[in-house]
Amino acid sequence: MIKSFLGFTSSYCSSCPPVKDFLSKQALSGQWLDATIEEDKAIKHEVMTLPTVIFFDESGQEIARANNLGEVRMVLTGD
Repeated sequence: MIKSFLGFTSSYCSSCPPVKDFLSKQALSGQWLDATIEEDKAIKHEVMTLPTVIFFDESGQEIARANNLGEVRMVLTGD
């Protein structure tokens, strides 16, 4: 079960606002990082595109990734 997320974005990411808006309306805790500022964390998490949203279970294990609004919806709702 998904308990939290870590999202990577940037100021120039045009696909990021809809993803951020959608996730802000979910009952899910999370954190957004600017990949151009937090480059070390983006590298650590193997972020290759923006946005990247990494979903974690209650033990902190990565259980899914999404790179656009459709993928985020699929991860959270199965649709």
